[in-house]
Amino acid sequence: MGQYFDDTFGGGFWVATDENNRIIGTIALDKVNCNTATMKWLYVCSAARGKGIGHILLQHVVRYCKKQHYTELILQTTEIHTAAIQLYKKHGFTIYNTYLDNDNLLPPIPSLRMYQFRKLLP
Repeated sequence: MGQYFDDTFGGGFWVATDENNRIIGTIALDKVNCNTATMKWLYVCSAARGKGIGHILLQHVVRYCKKQHYTELILQTTEIHTAAIQLYKKHGFTIYNTYLDNDNLLPPIPSLRMYQFRKLLP
């Protein structure tokens, strides 16, 4: 794991770096309330994909949430992020809501299915 930038409100922002200290992945966390956090901006650059970076970032945030005594971690993604969907499912996240997002889409995409995931934390 690279650097951590704390927002001091129960969340944070982490970056994964390569051996040359270049950012190759990011993940962020926002506090929703005293029990729930929402994960955002899980991204791994294309050259670093398939090497387990997303897995490491996600594991790190889940561990952080447990240390913060969150009982639920939620996130949202689109249907086009199939690798991310599989990663979330592999880590025990389940879909609790889906909807079509018709806002701010350019043709030829008429609508985009959004998935909302949740993971209950012990």
